[in-house]
Amino acid sequence: MEQNLGSIHTIFLQNVDTLFETKQGKQIIKEYISILKGNKNLLKEYSVFDYIEMQVYSESTKGQITEAIGCLKGVDRGELKEGHLKLIKLLEDNKIVKTEAIENEKLYENIDKLIFTRNVINQLDKKINLVNSIVENIKNNKVVIVEEKQFNGIEVNDQTIKYLVKKFNEKYDGVFDDEQKALFESASSMDENIQSTTFEKTRIECLKLTNDFLKEAIDNDTKEKVLSVKEKLLEDKFSKDTYIEDMINYIKLKETLED
Repeated sequence: MEQNLGSIHTIFLQNVDTLFETKQGKQIIKEYISILKGNKNLLKEYSVFDYIEMQVYSESTKGQITEAIGCLKGVDRGELKEGHLKLIKLLEDNKIVKTEAIENEKLYENIDKLIFTRNVINQLDKKINLVNSIVENIKNNKVVIVEEKQFNGIEVNDQTIKYLVKKFNEKYDGVFDDEQKALFESASSMDENIQSTTFEKTRIECLKLTNDFLKEAIDNDTKEKVLSVKEKLLEDKFSKDTYIEDMINYIKLKETLED
């Protein structure tokens, strides 16, 4: 499968309508979005791809491309690659493949090469050539103009991330229930107090469900497993670094105990 984020995301979108038709498919969509939202740097890269792809050619296009790529300064490229591989694994494990030609594939390839070309003297000619190639791609690019297409300029900060999360929630509104929407809204707010409160509230809910489940007639093996889960819940502490992962696990646990 293609390794660049633009192509990966296009393949995902090509399959979204089909995925919506089954419970398993909706779960795959949730997992895909949680990987993207749970990695701030991967979300930054997504915004750079989206910004460049949506450009309409003008005299300032070359400078806009350079500034957009500059927004990834300091981002660990190895972490981006790991994010790509997680998305690819999710798609491949679920046999999600390209269903039609990727219209802007060459543009995505050039953006990816530019992002991952080192910013050193002996690579400057390569970077300049890639920028020029992207400008040519944009000249031939078919862009669909949509409302609220972009900010006036690209500044990949918390506001940008909040905007992208908002657009994702709008696009995939039917996938999330109210609880899961609240989770991602609290994550995107970058407010640690909100995250901590949501974490603790959900942990207590899971504990209550676990205690209720233990009161039912269950075999010893199941009881032992549930007691182990309860022990972990009692020991769990809020961590901003693992908030998304922890909360997704809690939601899955609640779904299991409530079935």
